[in-house]
Amino acid sequence: FLFGLRDKGLLAFNPTSGWSWNSAELRRLPVSDNLASLMTERIDALPAEAATLLATGACLGDRFVPDELQGVWNQADGDVNFALDALVDSSLVIWTDGAFVFAHDRVREEALKLLDDKARFELHLRLAKRMLTNKVHDDKANALKAVEHLNKVPVEAMDDALKGSVADMNLAAGIHAM
Repeated sequence: FLFGLRDKGLLAFNPTSGWSWNSAELRRLPVSDNLASLMTERIDALPAEAATLLATGACLGDRFVPDELQGVWNQADGDVNFALDALVDSSLVIWTDGAFVFAHDRVREEALKLLDDKARFELHLRLAKRMLTNKVHDDKANALKAVEHLNKVPVEAMDDALKGSVADMNLAAGIHAM
């Protein structure tokens, strides 16, 4: 909230004189009645590329790394970095422990709403396929993540071969979890 006021020029900090604000302008601001509307306002103010990246990150889960984004977003490194900078500057995501995490669960929830069902299903399918072919990380961890993504895709959107594979992977994931 305070970052939003700062960005609108309604709140400022001067190291010599301290905090200053425009009381009249602050009183005219519409009051957000909940966190979701605050998050939506902040997301709506993002450049289009950053909003798309935020939605992609939300599909990846609670945390994501740039390499995961690059693999499914199909943009140049500079574009990914620009979009990530915008997300960090807006305080929607935070870099910690080698990954980006959402500043709040509501940020991720609102970001997921940026994609319609078809786009979200296609993204989960691309993520799963990429994880299944990526041998850089632990194969079991990738397989479990891939199954999570595939389980978010309607069966109708899968070809017959993939349907059988998903059933086998779910069985293996269930056995592994025991």
